[in-house]
Amino acid sequence: MRQHIRPMEWAEGEEIQFGPFRLFPRERRLEREGNPVRIGGRALDLLLCLIANAPDVVTKAALMDQVWPNFIVEEGNLRYQVAALRRALEDGGVSNHYVSTVQGRGHVFVCRVSRSLGIE
Repeated sequence: MRQHIRPMEWAEGEEIQFGPFRLFPRERRLEREGNPVRIGGRALDLLLCLIANAPDVVTKAALMDQVWPNFIVEEGNLRYQVAALRRALEDGGVSNHYVSTVQGRGHVFVCRVSRSLGIE
């Protein structure tokens, strides 16, 4: 049975804040303390999907469907992109401040998130 996840729909000008980060989903831009963060497109898609569905666990199958729509990929691709996301967020510690793996189920965004419509 496939998991039903929330769609990644973002308002124009929406900002998502978590920890020292600001994410601008429609612009596909991530900043840490005002500085751009280098993050690949698939890792960013993964981040957006996890945030859109936080605090729920998103199954591996659902993540692969969202991050690689219309493609069949190996689970290793997902593991690679989770690692790339953690590197971009500097989330390599034991405590997993942002992305946590739920063994045998999937992944969850665990940091508190706030959303606003920013004015730039």
